[in-house]
Amino acid sequence: MNIISPEFSFLDFNYIDNDVCDNQSIVSLPVCNDLSIKAQFSIDSETETQTTQPLYVAIADEDCNVILDDDIEITPICSKYKFYTTYEEAEVLDTNPYNLCNTSNNDPILTQEFTINPFDLITSDDFSFELTFPKQTQLQLYIQTKKYILEWNTSASTEINQLDNVYFVKIGYSGADTSSGRRTKFLSFLNDVIDVNHGTTSSLSVGVFTIEDIPEASYLNNSYGFINSESTTDVSGNIGKDFYWEYDSIKFQSIGTPVTPLFSFEVALTYTDAYDFRYKYSALYTDFEGTITIDNGIDPPTVKNILFDSYSGEVTISYFATTTGTHTVTIEITNFGEHKNGLTINSIEQYNTVIFNVTNNISGNIPIGSYGKSELIALISSILGFDFDCEFTSCCEVPEIEFNILLADDDTIYNYKLSSYWEKGFINFPELPLDSINNDCFTYAILDSEKNLIACSNLFHKEDDCCYITKIEYSNNEDSFGFTYPEGVTNMVSLPFFLHSPSYPTTEKIYKQTNGVYKRLSADIEKEYECETDYFNEAIHDKLITALKHDNIIVTSNRLGIIDQMTQQGDYNLNWNSKIEFTAMAEFKLKKYFNGKNSNCGANC
Repeated sequence: MNIISPEFSFLDFNYIDNDVCDNQSIVSLPVCNDLSIKAQFSIDSETETQTTQPLYVAIADEDCNVILDDDIEITPICSKYKFYTTYEEAEVLDTNPYNLCNTSNNDPILTQEFTINPFDLITSDDFSFELTFPKQTQLQLYIQTKKYILEWNTSASTEINQLDNVYFVKIGYSGADTSSGRRTKFLSFLNDVIDVNHGTTSSLSVGVFTIEDIPEASYLNNSYGFINSESTTDVSGNIGKDFYWEYDSIKFQSIGTPVTPLFSFEVALTYTDAYDFRYKYSALYTDFEGTITIDNGIDPPTVKNILFDSYSGEVTISYFATTTGTHTVTIEITNFGEHKNGLTINSIEQYNTVIFNVTNNISGNIPIGSYGKSELIALISSILGFDFDCEFTSCCEVPEIEFNILLADDDTIYNYKLSSYWEKGFINFPELPLDSINNDCFTYAILDSEKNLIACSNLFHKEDDCCYITKIEYSNNEDSFGFTYPEGVTNMVSLPFFLHSPSYPTTEKIYKQTNGVYKRLSADIEKEYECETDYFNEAIHDKLITALKHDNIIVTSNRLGIIDQMTQQGDYNLNWNSKIEFTAMAEFKLKKYFNGKNSNCGANC
């Protein structure tokens, strides 16, 4: 475990002395009246340590031997969180499939990447079929490299819009909605477009259409029943209503008004096995809603609601198979707003997974029931208020989550508890008197839960004369300067500088009346101190100017007998006497609140 201090922290656990030039070594800092100090640090450790195992801060001598241990615990801040899984009080390894943080089971057992056409292969050179009436629906033909998305048009004219290799066709017909009229218009499209593009010969005889010499590897998507009486296709079992194939994906596209856009496929599942189905998608809009339905043909279908609420992402549902055999898996867009396109499914992945049977809701926020891993993680995310990714860091209070699961095949009970691990710590050493230690020079030491030494800080020394020692406590309204500032976390240190020579900068308005008497309109009086430091090296100056530029500063001056909130404004001026010196004094100004305001605007102002 390595303890790392922020770059500008006065309590430095990662300092390096300069052995070549002694004058450049990090100087010891004074401690007056008491040993109190406030500081924060981070932990760089390959071995995770739960915050239930406390860390302690103690006092050590120059050689890092502990000389004062008063059981002062360090407060964890911005902890790392993940589930700590136990079985019979023994930790369950991350490789166990029943551990929520298991990452070894990431390979899908089946993936549809849509690199080949998912619809029905036309198996005959001469493709014959009849039209179905009346239909205001869609037909898709895939011939060579071209794709034809066909719908009926209630107007007289046929409209064709071509986008690269995709033809969006609305076949018009004149007069009344008659079968003969539609057949005539459909034959015209076949002759004028299909035959011209592919060298086929299309004809109509006694209501039957025939496309002669249709090229090999031609496909048909007749999910809406646009045509019938065709028997020369190899049925895929896939259904795509208002979804068409585009080489590496399927795309939602309607020319008219979509009814219920969906894509369905069949898959063999095994009784008692658990599965995840993961749909990876991209979208032009973020308001699509839908469902995923799994139907085994025996039991009532399982329906899961889904949202497409980002421009790219994935939706995952879990399913526990109650029978062995073919299952139909269907994704539907139930709410597509006014969009006729804009959603692309890039792949569908199937995973073997486990079912988490929650039997004991210890924390009260995980309802008893059976969950797939993705479902349980989604529920945990809703409780936390953000996406749970097994491991996360939070500087805020995290809801308690704890529950038990019972495996389906035996009486094995696993306990799951969202646990915090050390990532950052806050040292708040109390106001212990200086006479608690005999050493003039000392360090602050960090100990583990067994009181083994982990790290020692830079040097500090006892200072008897506190007149020219000033204590500053500082914090920010947000994280800054490499420090983390959750509620209640500050920095505090004593330094050899002092305040002197107060002045009263004043802003006022006065006007002369007609009778020659002067009238004061307002006066705003401030109080400002000159400040002068001892000789510091560059590193200490870096830390002090950073501290002074924080949002909130409380200054304790023994010389002036004040404890006040102040603000540093203006330059931080260094007085380097020569180019070869390693230390210099600094001068700056501190302003404090001064109740010196006079406004003659009336009692109601």
